[in-house]
Amino acid sequence: MGKADYRMTVQFQARDGGFRNITVVINNPEWLEDDAQESVLYDPENPETALPVGGLPGSLALDDSEIIPAGARSFLALPVLSILCNAWFIGRNLLA
Repeated sequence: MGKADYRMTVQFQARDGGFRNITVVINNPEWLEDDAQESVLYDPENPETALPVGGLPGSLALDDSEIIPAGARSFLALPVLSILCNAWFIGRNLLA
């Protein structure tokens, strides 16, 4: 049995100065309740198309108004380990 879905309404001020409300459906409301203010990504030409950063899958971080994937380097651990092991194996067998 999966988690319950929650409808949450987020209000934000668009670049044109107008306030917009968006409703998102998420299954972990803590993602949107952890900060006093939530960052929202939206299309400036169509502010009705918006999504709170906390509602995106995975984890993101903001660095000087630039969005970066948090923990993205951890995905490189397995490929790097695989390359190192293969290099060791080839070197061991060719030099022996």
